[in-house]
Amino acid sequence: MITETTFAALVSDRATADAMLGDLVEERSEIAAERGESAARRWYRWELIRSAPALVWRRMREAPVPVLLWALLGLLIIGAVAPVIGMAIELLQQVITGPTPYTDLFVPLAIGHLVGGVAAGGIVGRLSRRAPLATAVWVALAWIAWLIISVVLSPVAVWMLLTPVGSVTEVNLAGRTFSIVAGVPDLLVIIGVLAGGFAVTLRSAPGPRTSGRSPLSARPPH
Repeated sequence: MITETTFAALVSDRATADAMLGDLVEERSEIAAERGESAARRWYRWELIRSAPALVWRRMREAPVPVLLWALLGLLIIGAVAPVIGMAIELLQQVITGPTPYTDLFVPLAIGHLVGGVAAGGIVGRLSRRAPLATAVWVALAWIAWLIISVVLSPVAVWMLLTPVGSVTEVNLAGRTFSIVAGVPDLLVIIGVLAGGFAVTLRSAPGPRTSGRSPLSARPPH
């Protein structure tokens, strides 16, 4: 089950994940006996989702220095990959359609950011091994923190945010025109990082054990 695999990828070791999932499976069995399978299934899924933020924070508390270093590595990967991919797509676009006006650089920029995010989430998740998805989440959070710092400290970032790009994609607040599209590449980075971490999670999902039953595949009795 994808939700169980995702849950396990937020925990640092398999034994702890199995123990936590085992407790949830037992409670689900009790709820199924009292209130029915549908109610038990809803409760079980909600508990898996509700536990995610705490597990992400637990990963930081367990190993703050390694997690921060992985997050920094993720930012460096994004910074290295995104411009290269963006420029490659821009050059390809120029070869196909001719010289590209500045206003047409959005697509290469967006694709570059998305690929950079996927690369960062995938590489960091693969290298960190322990709780790969939780580590990828911290890369995404580090990117958000970097954006906030950039907007606060960089006049260029503020200028990009306030640059008009079209009436449909503009929001006027307090007399200033905020560009919604300007934030799309950064949003794609976050989506890409999480997608990369999730891809690693699915690839490294444990298969069935040769003996015994794992809570990762356990189901309450009907």
